Amino acid sequence: AVPAFYFDAFREYWYNLLRRTLEMSGAAFQKWGQWAATRPDIFPREMCECLASLHAGVRPHPWEHTEAVLKKAFRVTLLDEVFAEIQQEPLGSGSIAQVYKARFKGEDTFVAIKVRHPHVEERLLLDFQLLNAFAEAIDLFPGVQWMGLKSTLTQFGHTLGAQVRLDFEAINLQRFQANFGACPQISAAFPVPRAELTHLSADILIESYEPGHSVASFCVAA
Repeated sequence: AVPAFYFDAFREYWYNLLRRTLEMSGAAFQKWGQWAATRPDIFPREMCECLASLHAGVRPHPWEHTEAVLKKAFRVTLLDEVFAEIQQEPLGSGSIAQVYKARFKGEDTFVAIKVRHPHVEERLLLDFQLLNAFAEAIDLFPGVQWMGLKSTLTQFGHTLGAQVRLDFEAINLQRFQANFGACPQISAAFPVPRAELTHLSADILIESYEPGHSVASFCVAA
């Protein structure tokens, strides 16, 4: 970190190493990287641009896991019984889940299917325990308290658990629709969860397919 601070030649290497380390370390560390990518007011812009890939470019889990989760949720032996089309390559992969584009039989419109990574809840709990220990150790050093690592982790603690719950995400999407429905001057579109399918599995969320941009692209450009 010290050479990266003083020498430009080390910065790109250091930022890429940081991103890879966060990606390999688990969901909570990836979430911290996602948050850091949206804060060019705190961290160097080059670092934010590098970490922005953690929003949708985390290493995806295998298609075989997704296939097994969907077959179990729909209680079928073949996905062809349910889907007219489903892309095996995910549109994006984040810290909690990854997203696929699909179309049900008898329907013309596409949907987005979010599938949780395997064992993400257990790993998130372990990650958070490690992060708390890390924050306490860092706070022992003078001059870093301004970063507010402990308070940041406290905020994460209130939200990370809920973010693992895809049913909570469906509720929040419905709340977004209701709140912004009263603001016709705002043209933003939010995915609409398929309410009749939310009970299928805690590991999947099916919603309307909406094109969009990563929040990091707006933060870095600001």
